Amino acid sequence: MKKSFSGWTNILEPLIRIAHANLQSGEGKFIWKDLSFQLLPNEIHAIIGESGSGKTTLATSIFGILPKSWDLTFETWDVAGLSWQKMIDQRFQKNLVNNVFLVPQNPNLAFHPYRDLLSQIQDFYTYGLKAKFQKEEILSLWQDMGI
Repeated sequence: MKKSFSGWTNILEPLIRIAHANLQSGEGKFIWKDLSFQLLPNEIHAIIGESGSGKTTLATSIFGILPKSWDLTFETWDVAGLSWQKMIDQRFQKNLVNNVFLVPQNPNLAFHPYRDLLSQIQDFYTYGLKAKFQKEEILSLWQDMGI
């Protein structure tokens, strides 16, 4: 048995299970059609494709981060025991961010383009460092660095 953020779970249960997912941009362009896969504990998967093929979009969607105008449909969307709606509701709560983490291919692009920088720094302090976020402290540090 393996402990997960939602309690004790069977080690053979998928960490990610997505079935028949379709994603369409706000302009109607399909990002992916009929995407299905699962990731079991201790497995390694690689997602390969050309630039612009939807790899990063898939990675961020696993965290429930998509542009508001986009349309995601699916038969199954389960990430670390959370359905899509539960994930959206809980994505910034301690239990999800302590168990699922995105390591971007290019660390220079680590910030999410659909969220403002200050809120992302606040999330990092609150959920990553488990420290109290002080906006004035961050702004002072940025000023010291010339940002």
